Amino acid sequence: MTDETAAVSAGDASEVDALRARLADVVSELESTRVRLLQGEQAQREERRRARIHLCAIKFGALDALDLEKLVEFEETELQVDIPDDILDERIERLRQSKPYLFDIGRARGGGIMDTVSGLAPQPMGGCDEDVRRIPTSDYEKAKKSFLRI
Repeated sequence: MTDETAAVSAGDASEVDALRARLADVVSELESTRVRLLQGEQAQREERRRARIHLCAIKFGALDALDLEKLVEFEETELQVDIPDDILDERIERLRQSKPYLFDIGRARGGGIMDTVSGLAPQPMGGCDEDVRRIPTSDYEKAKKSFLRI
């Protein structure tokens, strides 16, 4: 082997080492990108799951979508994103049957605010014929006690 061949081989070896180092950097960068992509996909799945629960909350007239989300998470160990809508609806319907105080029946039916126990709109109380600002305090207190049944 001549000096010239040895110099070319030494140059090739250093170039190969540089290429190996660059390859290791690229592989490391690729792995970190893959991890970030997987984390992004997981966050996106979680957001879609949460959005589906919130849409069901609106559909069923839940008073607080966050409470419903927590109950669904509590009662179901893991709600899959690809679960069919009818099964999710069924689960929320079971919650509505077992915990009706979390739902506004009127909202679920598309109506106004309603009494969640009877399903009927509350009836207004009878009004007072007198202007309470103009009656004596003792009469006002008597009327108040009578009204409150104290």
